[in-house]
Amino acid sequence: MNLNQLLDSSYQFIFQNFEEFIKTSFFLELEENHLNSILSNDIIPINEFEIFQSIIKWGKYKSNINQEKELDKKEKENLQNQISNVIDKIRFIDFSRQELEDILKEDIIPNQFSEKLI
Repeated sequence: MNLNQLLDSSYQFIFQNFEEFIKTSFFLELEENHLNSILSNDIIPINEFEIFQSIIKWGKYKSNINQEKELDKKEKENLQNQISNVIDKIRFIDFSRQELEDILKEDIIPNQFSEKLI
């Protein structure tokens, strides 16, 4: 098995087990380019809001932000910067109205995306 085949097999495993994968430290440790590759695929078997929540969790981890506490202004800015290159993979059109309202209230979406949602 060559490196490309191994990578393809790894991605297939991740897609088939995505709901479990996003709960692991391996997900949090992903480099941005690998996360982008995964999110670019249309066969992820969970809804977009769950994918969005996993991106926020990943972004907080990468920004060294406590997962449980409310974010201050600086932490929100850091999180927005961290997720700005992966958030465009989210299909916000698949969100419910309530989900959209909730995330807009939290003010964690980078401005270039939140303006499109309003």
